Amino acid sequence: MLWYKKFDYNMKDDLKVMCNEYTEQFDHEPFWTYKSVANSKMWTIPPLGEKRKRLFDVVDYAVLQNIRGLKKSITETTGLKLEDESPVDCIWRFDEKFTHCPIHTDAGGEHTGSVVAKISGNFKLHLHEKDEENSKIVETIDIEGLIALNNTVYPHSVEGQGDLLVFGADKDMVPEEYFANV
Repeated sequence: MLWYKKFDYNMKDDLKVMCNEYTEQFDHEPFWTYKSVANSKMWTIPPLGEKRKRLFDVVDYAVLQNIRGLKKSITETTGLKLEDESPVDCIWRFDEKFTHCPIHTDAGGEHTGSVVAKISGNFKLHLHEKDEENSKIVETIDIEGLIALNNTVYPHSVEGQGDLLVFGADKDMVPEEYFANV
């Protein structure tokens, strides 16, 4: 089974601008919301309210339409349906205070995989032997275009600086089928 699939994709400049404006308009999630996010800044799209309920009504309609259009385009490119109901869609910032996320395997409660796109900066995605601190790196790829990541099966980490756009795959996606090594 593959740990990732890579697709050519060009992030439109207007989406980059929209993501930057989004991070200026809304607060990021509290630090340590997720093990992998640690003390980095992550903005869910839309923001979350009580009990992690998505607050669609606080985001400009045009922004939501742009995100829906982007998700549709990503689905067409990757063949991977993206989750609409859980709070996995996010902008994740890596800066001088946070250049590397901890090694982790996502729990999969809200998604069964993810798609990652670089908004700005440079990033490397590492596959690790085990979901343990200081685990040996088995393989490294640059995050370019779109990366469909088998993140609920394989331990991984990300390093770099800039902003990533992350979308959760639909909970009904079966990693063993989508990531089959055919």
